[in-house]
Amino acid sequence: MTEGTQEGAIAIISDVDMLFDYFMGDAERGASRNNNNVDFIMNLVENLAGDEDLMTIRGKDSIGRPFTAINDIRERAAAAAAPKRAANQALMEKARQTLQEGQEGKDIGGGLMIIGQSEESIEKAQEIEIEIRKLQREENKISRNQRAEIQAAINSYEWRNMLITPALVLIIGLLVGITRKIKTAAK
Repeated sequence: MTEGTQEGAIAIISDVDMLFDYFMGDAERGASRNNNNVDFIMNLVENLAGDEDLMTIRGKDSIGRPFTAINDIRERAAAAAAPKRAANQALMEKARQTLQEGQEGKDIGGGLMIIGQSEESIEKAQEIEIEIRKLQREENKISRNQRAEIQAAINSYEWRNMLITPALVLIIGLLVGITRKIKTAAK
């Protein structure tokens, strides 16, 4: 018989580290799984054997694989910006408290009435409000710089990942080529 009578099935798996022990289960954390490779293999075997019933039950659970390198980059950027941000927040809170101490709790015409309503106290309140806006702009600048730092680190990480493998292949290819040339030249 040269031809099959039933439909066949072929499974092509392109995940190169799928069978790596660490991805199958981490013994340090009580053999907890980092992904669903074991379920995938069992579902694949059952599917190739022709039974799809257990596959629907086993495939219900969803396990996420967080990208820890990016999370580490974000945490480092947040830690670097934390002292500046804390100092800025303290100054802003002090300015708001000073402004609040100089204001009365009555709402008159949509604005708060300054105690004494002297021109000097109004100017002082305006100066404090300007200082608060300046501190808010500084806070925005810190956030913008933090986002730029994170994006630069992510871009650097991505470029390194994209360039290392081709560079290694190129270097290995050159070494193999040079050694072959040396061997053939010696003959």
